[in-house]
Amino acid sequence: MVILDKLPADANQLDNKEIIPTFNYGNKKYIGENLSFEELKKLHEEARKSYERISKPRKKITIKQALSLVNCEKRSRPDDFEKRLSDKELLKCKFAVPLNWVELLKKSNGGYLNSDCLLIPLNGVEEFTTEKQREGKGFYEEYPENRISVAKMADGDWYDLVIEGDCNIDCHVAQVTYEGGSILREWDSIATFIYDMILANE
Repeated sequence: MVILDKLPADANQLDNKEIIPTFNYGNKKYIGENLSFEELKKLHEEARKSYERISKPRKKITIKQALSLVNCEKRSRPDDFEKRLSDKELLKCKFAVPLNWVELLKKSNGGYLNSDCLLIPLNGVEEFTTEKQREGKGFYEEYPENRISVAKMADGDWYDLVIEGDCNIDCHVAQVTYEGGSILREWDSIATFIYDMILANE
């Protein structure tokens, strides 16, 4: 090991000689000098609240990621899930269901996504949808008919696939309240719905 007490001939002495670098990112803000810890803490808290008020884009969840979560849940709590949807059962279906929902049922044709969300097996979806349409129209005559009811909660609420436009692959999912038939919550994709339901179990 060599200890040097002075710089080699070809080295540059940079200490105290370099200018302050140009500020290129974010919003530069002068906060003063010799601030106390409490003053800095207050500034930090104000900045944090300001940041949290800004809406941020949600991470896009793919159906592949959502189904991977379903597989993990099946391994950790197998009793909550049912057998996968077979091709024979799918062929018997008399109405169109978005492909991403079919892919979910191919993992578990029924069972619980979480402790409070029970999936309806495909052969029971038509009857369940008819029942919820009748219930919805009991609340108001103009209750939308572009719904396929696919899951339910213990408290009576249910979940609908909202069929609008091209929904061969994916669609919005809505949670409908049993008290009035209005939408309590909505997801922009089947994958996001699956993801949120499973995370609710943690």
